[in-house]
Amino acid sequence: MMALLLAVSFLTESNAARAAIVGPMLLLFVLAHFLHKASLSWIRISEDGKEAVSVPSWFSRKLLGERQTVARIVPGAEMVFCRRVAYGGLQGYYVILRAPDHTEQTLWSSAAQGASRRWWDRIAREIRQRYPLNARLVTQTVSSDGTEEKERTREGDRIRWRPLKIMIGPMLSPWLGIVIRIFTADLRVIIPAGILLWITGIALFRYLYRTQRVAKEQPFSGMLVFWTIQFIAMYAIAVLIAGAAMNRWFGTHA
Repeated sequence: MMALLLAVSFLTESNAARAAIVGPMLLLFVLAHFLHKASLSWIRISEDGKEAVSVPSWFSRKLLGERQTVARIVPGAEMVFCRRVAYGGLQGYYVILRAPDHTEQTLWSSAAQGASRRWWDRIAREIRQRYPLNARLVTQTVSSDGTEEKERTREGDRIRWRPLKIMIGPMLSPWLGIVIRIFTADLRVIIPAGILLWITGIALFRYLYRTQRVAKEQPFSGMLVFWTIQFIAMYAIAVLIAGAAMNRWFGTHA
């Protein structure tokens, strides 16, 4: 959002003003880089494969007082990269060290994945090649019947991603404001077109909510509010960017 607002300012201001914007833009990008680095946590396995050390992120260590965790890897143990689904909703992702007696120690967890299945699979293969430690990907499904664990496969992920393909339309629809602004600057056209795109997105969200398994903690009303706020902001920015670019490059308000 900040990058888009800076882009609008960059396109609409004079050459001298645009030069002044470059400094803050670079500062924001550098700040974002260091904030990203400070939010990373990692797991380190000793060279002999007998110990795993979980190191929290800088923010977790400094602000939350978390400390690194040292886990002993016993013969026959395995490292499980787990995706957990509870009652139809994603609960989170976990890296678990599981001993032969099925006792477990969580080395890392996150509510957001942050990496693809292919990336996790590559890490698991590397661990198996370098250490006497089995590493595998699983999906745990928690329901009223208990917890079911299955191997996480490519085909399973494809099935999971199929409903999300429908989301591509609502995600991209605000940016159609660029196309609409290219053809007209009349608000009597831009605003109704935006309302029509918003209604279409709501209809798709409603279809997903009725036909797919959705967590009980995710009511449709909350989804509606979130989508509305996001759509209005992104649609307005798309129209502003297109208008600023046309005025700057073509010298026209059409």
